[in-house]
Order: sequence, then C-alpha cells, then structure tokens
Amino acid sequence: MIKFPLMQLATTAARFRLRQFLSLTKPRVVSLIVFCAVIGMFLAAPGMVPPKLLLAATIGIWLVAGAAAAVNCLVEQKIDAVMTRTRARPLPRGELTSLQTLAFAGAVGGTGLWMLYALVNPLTMRRCFCSLSFSPGLRRISGRSRSIAPRISPRPGFRCCR
Repeated sequence: MIKFPLMQLATTAARFRLRQFLSLTKPRVVSLIVFCAVIGMFLAAPGMVPPKLLLAATIGIWLVAGAAAAVNCLVEQKIDAVMTRTRARPLPRGELTSLQTLAFAGAVGGTGLWMLYALVNPLTMRRCFCSLSFSPGLRRISGRSRSIAPRISPRPGFRCCR
C-alpha cells in the first residue's frame, strides 16, 4: 500500500482543528444542560416521549447550548488568557480567530434552532434561543460566578412535550 505523508498530515491537521472547535462548545457542561432538558421532557410527557421528538429536541438543544458556549468563549477570551485553568483554550492561545469562532457558533446555533423549529415546535425554539442566548457574558454583567444554565435548561425540554 502506498502511503501519502501529505494526506496523513492533512487529516491530522483537520482532526486537530475539529478538536479545537469541539472544545469551544464545552461538551461536559453542555451535556449537563442537555441532561436537564431531557429530564424536563420526561416530566412533561404524559407517557413516553416519542423517540423522534426526543432525538430531535436533544440534538437541537445540544447544538444551541454548544453555540452559546462558543459565544461565551468569545466574550471571555481576555479573561481566559489570564486564568491558569482556561489559558490553554483555543481562543486565548490564538489557534482560532474570533471570526472563526463567531462563524462556527452561528452555524451550529442556526442548525440547532432550525432543528427545534422544524422538528420539535416553534415555542421550544424560542425558549431555547432566549434562555441560552443571554447566558454568554451574563457572569460579567451580574458579577456572579454561578452558571445560569442549570436553572433554565429543563424549560426548553419541558416545552417540547407540551
């Protein structure tokens, strides 16, 4: 088999870039938000949540929450550069630009909002947009380090089934 080192280098670089964009979405935090939303779906449904609705809502909420996390990284870029725990993130290190981050967040968030609108319902899309679009930078305005996400994330899930 013939190996092409340039192709291997390109796939390694693409994988690295994908990992950078994925880290912007803060997957561990977003998984907690989505978990709370799924719990909201099960609490709101009279019986079992329809599988198609469950899948579409879960993916849509995950995408919108990931986009909000990416915008949060953009807003707190200068603060992240100073903090020891966050200075290794892609934006403070200069591995991604602000424009790339904004385009990524717009594409991911737009896809999630479209999924919620088309496959779940418009009310869930609006709730998810409103609750998660105000969370980036809220800490800077309020001066609190507590996250707002756990307090609001069951609501979009609850609205999916009502």
